[in-house]
Amino acid sequence: MKDTKPPQAPSLIDAFQLEEVSFIDVKTTQNIDLTTLNKGTTQFDDFFVWQDDARIKVFDRSCDHSGGKLISRGSAIQCPLHGWDLDPKTGKYKNVNCSKEPLAEFSTATIAANNTKSLSFESSERKRSLKNFQTDKPVEITFLNHACLIISSGGFKIATDPWILGPAFCNGWWLAQPSPEDSFEQLNACDLLYISHNHPDHLHPESLSHIRKDMPILTAHFQSGSTARYMRSLGFETILTADFDKSLVLREKEISLSILKSGDFRDDSGLLLEIGTFSALLTVDSNYIDFWRLPQDITLLCSSFAGGASSFPLSFDNYTEEEKQRITVRNRNAIKATNGLVLERTTPTYFMPYAGFFSENAKRDHYIKENNQKNTVQDYEPLATARHTMLLNVQATDHFQFVGKKLDRAQRKKQAFLSERSTEAYIHDSKKAYSTRTDHEITCYFEKAGFQDSLLVLISLCDDAFETTHKQFAIDFTEQHKTTVQFFDPPQQPLPPLPSFRKSGTQTNVLHLKIREEAFYTTIREGLPWEDLSIGFQMRVLRDPNVYNSDFWFHFTNVYVKDYVMKASQNCTACAAIDQGVY
Repeated sequence: MKDTKPPQAPSLIDAFQLEEVSFIDVKTTQNIDLTTLNKGTTQFDDFFVWQDDARIKVFDRSCDHSGGKLISRGSAIQCPLHGWDLDPKTGKYKNVNCSKEPLAEFSTATIAANNTKSLSFESSERKRSLKNFQTDKPVEITFLNHACLIISSGGFKIATDPWILGPAFCNGWWLAQPSPEDSFEQLNACDLLYISHNHPDHLHPESLSHIRKDMPILTAHFQSGSTARYMRSLGFETILTADFDKSLVLREKEISLSILKSGDFRDDSGLLLEIGTFSALLTVDSNYIDFWRLPQDITLLCSSFAGGASSFPLSFDNYTEEEKQRITVRNRNAIKATNGLVLERTTPTYFMPYAGFFSENAKRDHYIKENNQKNTVQDYEPLATARHTMLLNVQATDHFQFVGKKLDRAQRKKQAFLSERSTEAYIHDSKKAYSTRTDHEITCYFEKAGFQDSLLVLISLCDDAFETTHKQFAIDFTEQHKTTVQFFDPPQQPLPPLPSFRKSGTQTNVLHLKIREEAFYTTIREGLPWEDLSIGFQMRVLRDPNVYNSDFWFHFTNVYVKDYVMKASQNCTACAAIDQGVY
């Protein structure tokens, strides 16, 4: 754990110690009868084999995105959860910049020389070990809203991801239900606040403005520093960044906190909390969490449940309406299937669906609201029942009292709720505050981003309906150490076909983003993650080729945000002069 600024006075947090996480390795020897193999791909229950004239490669069937099971259809290998396609010849996924390492690889020449009839290889599965605390301690859990829980026991109180009031994702998401009137009093009485990642429904600046700045913040030690840097920019004094595979432990109180990495390229995390014999895993929004190295027989599993938490495919113009509806259903079923996998691996006694209580309330987003159908908590009743797990519905009961591994009481608190400003008021204020930026400021923002890739991004700044373009420009990231921005005046309507923007003889990807004007200006002025725009339905996307440009989205969501954007602006003398009213 790295403490960027220690508390000014001793606190309960100072008493925690770092401990290495313990794992159990479950090894299995697998055998392959060579006479059963086809040229190309042969699928088995837990692995598949690729064979050509030179080699044989063995891969597990776990998708490197969210742990779905890869399926072989002829020469194609695909995950049915989100459509990731794997090329077994190269080990690379076709539609995202990610690779799969083989479990084993053999030379066909060596096999022939030795007249080998079968092959053996060893597969291994790791599982986290719980701390084996012995005391049945009382534990209280209070649900405030969305992903915000307060968990307390024996004088220790931790809260998670407070989104309490106001919109998220550039006015694209709104809380589906009100928060208790005393939410901030409850939060400010906590010893520690866990922030899972930098998405604004978890790291919500407006809600966090009501939290005392000496509150210790626990977050993951992401390589980019995305969440810690963001929290520091909001004025929080004590940021505790915990390494993965380490636990923050208070032995005398039998408390352990472990942060688990999302098993993909994103900066996302979950939390494993142990208090005596009680254990809770909060997967939050993580995919393939902790690479499935999960402990068994936990007390409580808390996971996002709703789906619809992405602009894909509804904001993507590469798809027909029929295709969008089909993919939307698939995505909604995928999150249910993923939760089913986590339930199978952790065998919890109780399951609490959370982190899914949002709505698209703005009138301008009526298309999204009508088509972005989501799972309900009740949809998970059959899934939980089939696994002998009790479903906890936070919409019916919001306060839970455990004694050790047993739920002692669940109740609905009678309380008043916080009042909210109207949707229209928030959008009006955003338009007023972020109405325009100069061409030079836009150029400076991208030139100082430090990003390079075989990518050309076309941006059209539009009205709320994405119909009228007010400003249009192209950012060329293809030249090393030199990003160029070209403005089109007047804007080209309609835009020529995307392939025509490619440089001759190159493999440049072209990405056209139609973005609501004030949302774009808010993002570059405040140094916000670009996923605020995409997840918030603030853009329409057209891609050529139709692949996910993961490096671009990671850089502008996790690297070039907040303090890095502010430093870039400060180093631009013209931008500084404009901000100070010199021009």
